[in-house]
Amino acid sequence: MIDVRNPGDGFKALRGRVSNLGRLAGQDRGADGAPLTVGEWTLLIDDIVAHPQDNTGGLWNVATPDEDSREYDAIFVGGGAAGRFGSAFLRARGGRQLTIDAWPFLGGSCPHQACVPHHLFSECARELDLARHMQGSLWYPPFDDKRASIQEIVELFKAGRGGPHAIMNWQSKEQLDMEFILNTPATIIDEHTVEVEGQRFQARNLVLCTGARTAYPDVPGIGIKGVYDFATLIEDLDYEPNRCVIIDEDWGYCGMGAGILFKLQKPCFDYLDAPIEYVHSDEIPVPFNHYLEEAMMPSVDRVVSAVKEVCYR
Repeated sequence: MIDVRNPGDGFKALRGRVSNLGRLAGQDRGADGAPLTVGEWTLLIDDIVAHPQDNTGGLWNVATPDEDSREYDAIFVGGGAAGRFGSAFLRARGGRQLTIDAWPFLGGSCPHQACVPHHLFSECARELDLARHMQGSLWYPPFDDKRASIQEIVELFKAGRGGPHAIMNWQSKEQLDMEFILNTPATIIDEHTVEVEGQRFQARNLVLCTGARTAYPDVPGIGIKGVYDFATLIEDLDYEPNRCVIIDEDWGYCGMGAGILFKLQKPCFDYLDAPIEYVHSDEIPVPFNHYLEEAMMPSVDRVVSAVKEVCYR
């Protein structure tokens, strides 16, 4: 357990630990006795993410009974987009909340692996497309496709994602006056009780904000190296990809996958070793019969066929 609210030594030990993790600009080093700054939060979060096995204790920002003795109106299990903003709204309305998340930061997967990095990819693809077509005109130099690297973009994002995480934690604590426990999971005991690191908390309401989970098709080999989802693309990519298969349960026409295909095909055309394959549901009304519904959706055979096609096998 790490107290990030009112440690008995006035943040001396925690600030000493953070100072050994990296350099801080003058304004990013907090004064003695003061809470962690955004810069200090950044170093702490980056260290926990990089070395989770060495940082198993929770980050506790919980009011003492002297600060607030009221019963919690709600405990939010999960501090991503829903949990964090729901908690902030409840606190702003005068309620008392507690947010618990297994990540060492609030905000969830969106700024860590999901929405934000993929917005960056889209913007980079647009810039590459523009640079290629405008080369030699106006202020654009000749285009060198060898300088375009998805791996470099991924590493650039990973090197800077601790900052937004830190802002979330700092703002939630110092400006929004939220209570939270991070870097440790919650165990639900009953409809009013959760347990965190051996301590129980009760509230009038429990709000589950654990997010959605991708339902992966049962395709042989889906777990082998080189097959990525939105998260492992950020964490595990170690080569420059040049083939793509899009799998989407939506219809092919005007579906989400079609939009992704459009965003990829034009700017990446010159760098792909094969046309993009698109596996989608049949463009018919969804049948009420369960077996007919399964038949219209992407199947293992169709996915395997598309993968072979994109690999020219």
